[in-house]
Amino acid sequence: MTIGERIKDLRTKKNLGQEELAKLLGIQRSAVSQYETDRNVPPTNIVIKLSEIFNVSTDYILAVSPDKDSNLNGLTDEEKEMFKRFVYEAERLFREKGVTEDKMRQVMGFMRFTFLSDLEEEKKGINSK
Repeated sequence: MTIGERIKDLRTKKNLGQEELAKLLGIQRSAVSQYETDRNVPPTNIVIKLSEIFNVSTDYILAVSPDKDSNLNGLTDEEKEMFKRFVYEAERLFREKGVTEDKMRQVMGFMRFTFLSDLEEEKKGINSK
């Protein structure tokens, strides 16, 4: 299943129209249509909003994981907020540098894995200083 197919599937299961979803996301309906038809890949901030609206992981939306809840389970609210800020800032920097969406998605996947792994290790005391 592609990213667009997942977004459309989640939207229809929640009985939302494209216009309604666009309003929740603060974007145009045409952008939702482009995401659902895989003509455009949603930027990270939209993927995060989608995960919150549909209560699924960002990895699930990005078709990285078949598990809807794999992304932020087990994190405190503070850690989730830190993660969201991390993703937002990284995406902003990539866009400023003109990094393509595909390359950004690849790098962000690695950075997400590293960030979450480091948090887990810190909780277990592996990286304690």
